[in-house]
Amino acid sequence: MLSILVLTQLVAAMVSAWTLPLSGNRIPPSRMTLIAESSLANGRLPSLRRSAPPSEISSQQQSSTWETRTFAIEESILTYRFKPASPECQNESPIFLIHPVGIGLSSWFYERLFEDSSPTPAMYALNLPGCGVSDGSFVWPKDRSWDLPDDWVVPCETFIRKVVLQNQAVAANPFSKLISFPSPVSSPRKASVTVLAQGGLAPIAVLLAHRNPSLVGNVVLTSPPTWKDMTTAVPSKEVEANYDFFTSSIRGGLAFFVLEQQWAIEFFSNLFLIQKPCDATWLTRTQQEACLDVRPPVQAFNSGLLMAQSYESELRTLTQPMLILQGVGDKARHDQREAFVEQMKNCVIMTLEDSKNVLPWEVPGEVMAQIRRFTKR
Repeated sequence: MLSILVLTQLVAAMVSAWTLPLSGNRIPPSRMTLIAESSLANGRLPSLRRSAPPSEISSQQQSSTWETRTFAIEESILTYRFKPASPECQNESPIFLIHPVGIGLSSWFYERLFEDSSPTPAMYALNLPGCGVSDGSFVWPKDRSWDLPDDWVVPCETFIRKVVLQNQAVAANPFSKLISFPSPVSSPRKASVTVLAQGGLAPIAVLLAHRNPSLVGNVVLTSPPTWKDMTTAVPSKEVEANYDFFTSSIRGGLAFFVLEQQWAIEFFSNLFLIQKPCDATWLTRTQQEACLDVRPPVQAFNSGLLMAQSYESELRTLTQPMLILQGVGDKARHDQREAFVEQMKNCVIMTLEDSKNVLPWEVPGEVMAQIRRFTKR
């Protein structure tokens, strides 16, 4: 049986798995025990040739309001959820959503945002490389090393250019596929995307905006790490120790096995993530997305690879407006996030009722209302 100490360590690990990356100020390697995973294996899909250009290769209807599509980039097949713009939102910037990485999580995390009945711009939720295997995305090879953040940032950049903004151009001019017109991408504010990232994936949104000021018009972070966590690099020795633990077949394997269980998902979700008790849909979706094949991205994320550098320079020089949404139930980090407003050129923080750490799932209608209000300023 697991001891009380191990259960206590489980709690600490679960918080980082779903909401925040690890840092030296939170859980040192000696105390990290169990961590999360995501995605159900459907088997490996055939790889495309490296010379194959990125392309949208197929589509599968999933609901009356949104669908899952596939996208090929280099050797990988990635899947994404797409919802077209409501009639009254046709001229608004599309929203590109970055899902959290953790136990049972992939782009399904945004389904409630997609299914909300309020008017929305076009929305795209791409499964990051290694995630969303049950949707048909490729399995990250176990012998392939990680280069974060670029292994996630670069595919997102390509997807925004090749799918999001091209679709936006076609929507604005249905004849653009038949006749060559000047690309609206040359005008950053006329053809740009709003990027939203959940939790510890905030660095991906920040880098997308910083590297692509002509493509990204606004940044939205829901329940992001604190300013200190975003601007303090995790020491390389700590990252290495973390990664050795999470990839170990015995200790790491036991950790994943325990946290895959439905009782663990429900317990930790209610304790740290969701203001109200999690429902059957949350439990079912996380269980569907838990298996061996999707451990690599969770191992990498929770080892601190994404936070092995400081993002202070990018944050301080960011030219795009940033909106931070936080839940009223996440009071412990409220004061620590005020530094974003103090240190950045243009940042606003809003606190939403009836929510804790997974706002797009808990209060999707209010999240969308805040985004639309912010981008129309």
